[in-house]
Amino acid sequence: PVLYYIASFLFYLLQYSTKYTTAQYLLILLTGFDQWTRVHFRGNRFNVMDSNIAESWNGVLKEAREYPLITMFEYIRTTVMSWFALLRAKSTREQGTITPNVRKLVEENFDLSTAMAVRDIADLEYQVQDPTGECFTVLLGPGTCTCGEYQLIGIPCMHALACSTRVGFPYDALVAPAYRVPTWREGFI
Repeated sequence: PVLYYIASFLFYLLQYSTKYTTAQYLLILLTGFDQWTRVHFRGNRFNVMDSNIAESWNGVLKEAREYPLITMFEYIRTTVMSWFALLRAKSTREQGTITPNVRKLVEENFDLSTAMAVRDIADLEYQVQDPTGECFTVLLGPGTCTCGEYQLIGIPCMHALACSTRVGFPYDALVAPAYRVPTWREGFI
């Protein structure tokens, strides 16, 4: 499970401690939670967790490994160039304000948000209660939620979307600039 707040993290950590040996559990504790959990990471990850890039490239370069070095470099160059051309064309065709993959995530969160109760606290500050009774505080201005998901990845969580729907705030304005189409297009200039 993706853990955005400490209570969930601690719950799963306790389950983990009973499932594995003491040595494995101590190794996890000594590694430092900020190295492998979102809830303790202090930077921005922007929902990208690519640890398998080497394996991905190995798959792409399987055929090219047999080529002479210069030919292999040319193969890599043309492969990357064609990928960028395809992505550039896709970004140019995009009519929306946020990237397609992020739009799917927002739509999923929106579907989950429809069963939530929203109460006003102050200007652009709300309490959101989910169907289980758990409450979260959302600040739409700075873009935070006590669940932690919104500020960690820059995509509005289901609680923030419940608030934005209630007040008529456009959901695409809640998405971090890194996920907007103009930023996506700038990556190919």
